[in-house]
Amino acid sequence: MLKRVYTILIISLFSIPTSVFAGWVIVEQKSSPQGIITHDTISVQNNKMRSGGKEATYIYDLNKNEITVINNFYKTYWTGTVEQYRAGLIAGIKVEIDAMVSKMPKDKQEAARSQFESMLKVFESQDGNPKKNENKVSTKKIIDRTQVLGYNTQRHEFYLNGEKKLTTWISEKINISNDFDLDKFSAFMNKMMNNNAQLSIKSTPEYTKMMKQGYPLKTIEYVGSKEVVGEVLSAKKQNLPDAHFKPNPSFKAITIEELVRSIRKPR
Repeated sequence: MLKRVYTILIISLFSIPTSVFAGWVIVEQKSSPQGIITHDTISVQNNKMRSGGKEATYIYDLNKNEITVINNFYKTYWTGTVEQYRAGLIAGIKVEIDAMVSKMPKDKQEAARSQFESMLKVFESQDGNPKKNENKVSTKKIIDRTQVLGYNTQRHEFYLNGEKKLTTWISEKINISNDFDLDKFSAFMNKMMNNNAQLSIKSTPEYTKMMKQGYPLKTIEYVGSKEVVGEVLSAKKQNLPDAHFKPNPSFKAITIEELVRSIRKPR
């Protein structure tokens, strides 16, 4: 009898679906220097992340190396690899540059085009391979008694070539690394950001190392003399269905070119 009960218990344990292991749902608020407040909901589970607000949503599937971009306003979406996304985005930006320059006075068009294209060049030259680190990223860990959501936090500061770019307050009690492969995600984002800390310090190994220790419940991003302040309003474990990491079935699939063009459509 005891052997039979033991066998049933073992079978039951191995029959538990992976979906019972809950992921994280985190709601963040950001305040721009202009006083504009936006909200973003981040969900992670089984190496998938959904992030976005009212107008746009991004779904990252690390298992498939795919990104889905959803335009909630037009109820459309595109899914493809990160390489396809970069190529389509760069092509779309070039079209946008042509459109913007054509509306300028003719005597200013050449200078404007040169400026836009020099900015694009940093983003465009991605070949998928790591490059020599021309930008030095350094960090400081500072004792701080700040509490967010009732959690004790640890303060980290990030510097790029000696200039402070980001301050975070993390809590080890909220950690997404068990639900989401942060090393794989960092490599994923590096392909998008050209391995360039100037484009995003959050794609650097230093930031990934911090994220493995805990989630940032409060952030301050320094943009010149301006500050963008972010704070987590809620964070909870939650079991998420597979459908949560897919576009709404009523939304229409479109090409990446159509997606980029839709950004500047009048509303």
